[in-house]
Amino acid sequence: MAEHVEQSTDNGTGGIPAGSWRDGLPEVHVPIAPADVIARLQKRSQRGELPGFRTQDKVTFEVAAFGVQFDRVISGDLAKADHGARIAFASQRPWKVLALIWVVFALTLWPGGWLTHSMFVTWFGWYRLSMWWTMAWYVPLTLLAIPALLKMQLANEKASWAHAHEMLDKIASTCDGSVERC
Repeated sequence: MAEHVEQSTDNGTGGIPAGSWRDGLPEVHVPIAPADVIARLQKRSQRGELPGFRTQDKVTFEVAAFGVQFDRVISGDLAKADHGARIAFASQRPWKVLALIWVVFALTLWPGGWLTHSMFVTWFGWYRLSMWWTMAWYVPLTLLAIPALLKMQLANEKASWAHAHEMLDKIASTCDGSVERC
């Protein structure tokens, strides 16, 4: 007796295609004119269903792709196609905020070591190590936070990737189109 085993096509991502921002976002093909696309998307954004939606001009718009700590901006460029329009997408990461976090982390390393040493010497009479010995254990202990920062960045990328695909699906359904996933 042969058993029928059904294989799942879900790769553990909840239906969101596996991939990353380096792979790029798929295009959306819609059967309506570019001006109608903008009008429909604007109407849906007024209902609160397209966060961060704003138009740049008659053929370019932006929506937000929410991450855990940082959002991305997804920009869509409309172009006429054989039967309607094609929307090509690109994303932008908030480099300034991310760079600020790493700069603050780096710049607070030395003052943090000095502050820790002065507090230990002041509060604990038994602590007689020199500043350099304090830095010898303080710096490696502080650098242990780097994997946590990298993990935070990775989680943010995954969350914004998933939300970007949700936004593409909403845009395609609003305009009676389809997402061309590879």
